Amino acid sequence: MAGKRAELRKQTPFSRWNDFLKWKAESGDEVALQVLRSKKAPIERKVQQEFAKANPSASNWKLKQNQIRVDSSLVWKDKRKLISIAKMLQLQAEEAKRSNDTNKRSLDKITWRVDSSGNVLYSLKSGGMVKDNGDKIFFSINDSTAKIVAEKLAKRMFGKKTVIKGNVISRQCSSKISLRQNPNLRI
Repeated sequence: MAGKRAELRKQTPFSRWNDFLKWKAESGDEVALQVLRSKKAPIERKVQQEFAKANPSASNWKLKQNQIRVDSSLVWKDKRKLISIAKMLQLQAEEAKRSNDTNKRSLDKITWRVDSSGNVLYSLKSGGMVKDNGDKIFFSINDSTAKIVAEKLAKRMFGKKTVIKGNVISRQCSSKISLRQNPNLRI
């Protein structure tokens, strides 16, 4: 029996369904990402986004982002995670265009995975981590490369107006002040 189990383990290296789904989501499969995030909603299969097999040019990643945006089978949260991966890979492609020296590239050999909550976790070759949860981007506090990469990703995700507090980057709030926020405000 142990021999049969070992043979089956070689064919299917995942002992849990969620591990398999995480692996598929990391490969760019939006259906797996939907399953990880879903509770009881039905999921329809559409053409799989293949990040790993795509052309690494920056213009191709912009096209991929547009395809994700117009895909009506995905909810916005799912689109946001897939767009995050595409934007990070676009940054990687742009960096590769600027520098031929692999030692100077901070995004070279970047890997990502999607956790069970749907957060995208990027691992850098320097050992630092960048986490995108949709509203905020977190980075390893002791890694200057992770901070730089997180700032670049935040500018792509949120625009130029971002706020950095500690190791968290978020979108800058609008300057509208309500009476609830400041009761001493006179009109």
